[in-house]
Amino acid sequence: MGRKSSPTVRAALITGAAVIIGAFITGWWSLDPKDGVRSTPTTSGKVSQTSAATQESRPLFNSIVLDSRFFPSGWIGDGKHGTKYLSLEPKNTDINGESRIALRIVYSAGPEGWAGVYWQYPDGNWGGQPGLSFVGAREITFLARGVNGSEVVEFKSGGIRGQYSDSFEVSLGKVALTKEWKNYRIDLQGKDLSSVIGAFAWVAPAARGGDLSFWLADMQVR
Repeated sequence: MGRKSSPTVRAALITGAAVIIGAFITGWWSLDPKDGVRSTPTTSGKVSQTSAATQESRPLFNSIVLDSRFFPSGWIGDGKHGTKYLSLEPKNTDINGESRIALRIVYSAGPEGWAGVYWQYPDGNWGGQPGLSFVGAREITFLARGVNGSEVVEFKSGGIRGQYSDSFEVSLGKVALTKEWKNYRIDLQGKDLSSVIGAFAWVAPAARGGDLSFWLADMQVR
């Protein structure tokens, strides 16, 4: 006659079998035969089919008005002399038939022969403090137009270096503005957006025989 298992042994065997069966059921439930995508039950009882890779490649980013977090505090070139050669003034103007606030920029030649402004976070940060993350953002968009229609301006994002630095730098190069409002786009896709101090900047040489003047409006990070 075979030996009888003790109650302790029988309980252990039952528990082990339950664990194995539970693991099998869980694996069968989560495995989707299509492309390795796993189906995960949600709290509503429905099944969502989203791969982990897809979730990682599409981090969430909430669109922001750029100048709600970044400030035009980084004056460079002749801008270092303050308002002696450079002015930035928000004004009411007509944008494609609609009265809106835009930034009027006027630059008069100084000793440096060029000027520019960075929109920084925090205000006045040249790398002494960490920036913000733009991870998941696709682009920076804005409107611009020249007063005379012959202005040449470079628009860029990133590029500040210091104890903390921008994790990227991208430029539209030299842009010839027209007298009409035009949409512009700085592509952020594929960039390391983990640290953003100088989210937006313009740089321009001094105009010959007069002021360089142009308008900016509707700066967005999307």
